[in-house]
Amino acid sequence: REPVNIAALREAAEVHRQVRRYVQQFIRPGLPLLEIARRIEQTSAYLIKRPSEGGLKRGWGFPTGLSVNHIAAHHTPNYHQRDHILRY
Repeated sequence: REPVNIAALREAAEVHRQVRRYVQQFIRPGLPLLEIARRIEQTSAYLIKRPSEGGLKRGWGFPTGLSVNHIAAHHTPNYHQRDHILRY
């Protein structure tokens, strides 16, 4: 069994906290889910960066998953789904 890397967990939690705070500033009804996912992923990528750029030495765990009312919690919009809009 590998030891838990507490520092890595804290770094990941900090990225999540910053992305969540950013999303709370712009999310509103009328936004396409694709736009929400794109902005989340761009912000995550910016915060993670490449190790050569001073970023985290970790990878991306999962694609961005969104949950809106009756849609499953792990829904990831595709680029051809431009009509999926956040309603309320």
